[in-house]
Amino acid sequence: ATREGPKSYAAAILAVDIADLLRREGRPAEGEAHLRRAVAASTDPVIKISLQSALASYLDDAQHLTDAIDAYRVLLDLQVQQEGPDSDDVFETVEHLSWDLGQTGRHAEALALLETTVPRAEAAWRATGATEAYNGTMESLTTGLRYANLLDRQADHLGAQGKITQSDFYFEAANKLRTRYFSRPTPVVARTY
Repeated sequence: ATREGPKSYAAAILAVDIADLLRREGRPAEGEAHLRRAVAASTDPVIKISLQSALASYLDDAQHLTDAIDAYRVLLDLQVQQEGPDSDDVFETVEHLSWDLGQTGRHAEALALLETTVPRAEAAWRATGATEAYNGTMESLTTGLRYANLLDRQADHLGAQGKITQSDFYFEAANKLRTRYFSRPTPVVARTY
């Protein structure tokens, strides 16, 4: 990392490791501060996204949910700028962000975020060639599972608001999507073994 410079990918990995070591030594505030400095110093967009993701996860693990929500929002903005709104990384960040919003009782915010994201996740799944009758490729599997996770989050937040019928609908949709991939071998999967 010294040869590559303080803003290199290697330095970013070390920053995350150092923060984790500080947390394990009982110095979580120092670890957080270390990660925040690394994010602020980063000028490479890919490295900045990686560090911001590590910061959000660090705060999440420490149960600093309000700070984690803020960190996930920044991460989401960075990812959308770099990768576009329909990347799997964006969908994963929305999944984490919506979970933390729910943990802090901010279900309406989570639902608003999911209402714009779930249709894009479904479109991404369909773009892999998958349909209700055809499982598609390995990419379809991973995209379909991410889509199912977002449906679960939507169901969680609707249920928390007492909208049980809607909640059950989204849980059932998520379960049907997962069952397609795990209930029996598909022709694509069967040919690979």
